[in-house]
Amino acid sequence: MSDEIRSRVRAPQAQSSPPQQERPSLLKTGAQAEAARVAEAERQTANQNLTWQPRRFWVPYQGDENNRTKEFIILDSEYEKCPRFYEHNLPDPQQGGKRLDFQMCIKEIDNCPLCEKDGDSYYVQMISVIESLPESKFFQNNKTGETVKHLKRLLPVKSRQQPFFENLCKDTFQGNMRGAHILTTREPDMKSAAIGVPRLAIDNQTQQVLRYSEQILINEYGHAPVHSQQGKLIKEANADIYPYDYQKLFVTPSADELRRKYGGVIPAGSTAEIEKVWGGSSGGQMQEQAPSTGDGGSATSPGIQRQTAASPNNGSEDYLNDPSDEIPF
Repeated sequence: MSDEIRSRVRAPQAQSSPPQQERPSLLKTGAQAEAARVAEAERQTANQNLTWQPRRFWVPYQGDENNRTKEFIILDSEYEKCPRFYEHNLPDPQQGGKRLDFQMCIKEIDNCPLCEKDGDSYYVQMISVIESLPESKFFQNNKTGETVKHLKRLLPVKSRQQPFFENLCKDTFQGNMRGAHILTTREPDMKSAAIGVPRLAIDNQTQQVLRYSEQILINEYGHAPVHSQQGKLIKEANADIYPYDYQKLFVTPSADELRRKYGGVIPAGSTAEIEKVWGGSSGGQMQEQAPSTGDGGSATSPGIQRQTAASPNNGSEDYLNDPSDEIPF
């Protein structure tokens, strides 16, 4: 065989494989590990604050008038300090699509993804109340064995009913509505106001408006400190006869957090779109980065958690949990 032919039938040379890149280690030690621990603790605390929301006061629209009537006692003193904001009421897939998922609307400060998804939001005011249960609705707490006669609730007051509470505070009680006893009856209509039509409770003997003093609130509705089975303090003494800490309860979400949770498209030309592609600026130079595939939270941005409450809307009358899970006070 000639050299020319041999050159044509040479055995193929083995191709060298590209060098494998070493995978980064996920193990942390020393200062890096401690910094990650602190960041995770902060994230979990923030998530707990965003996840939990008190049960909301509501009145059923079914049954006779007695079944459609409830009563509550106001815990806030000043009407003007009861927060108001725009809110969305969303279907909760974990509850069969019932509208039990409540999220703040951020349309006043940013493009709200929930407005595109759910339509316009509604304006609501939150008031802390004690719901007095009728004797037929008393129940036993499974954890403590105590009989529960009243429950602390969050009263969501929409625009049309807010003037009632404003006049109640300013005119009827001269600026302090704490302790006011309110009756409310709901119309037998699924679309009627979920908190009913409120009115002042009147003492049958004196014909005076019922309002409880601070001492009566403590004596009748106060409670001892509540501890877990491990001895951890859950509630300070008498914590449930004072208003909720609204600043901690209602944390304003960012548009990015809402999009991660509920979906949505970043508006073209917005700061969020620019930052998604370029990652902001450093020293006047844009630095490109890959889009984030966040899991709904990070060490500094905990993300949105589902805020649910046993406050049915659009006809749903179910509680999320058995009421015996409540801690009596």
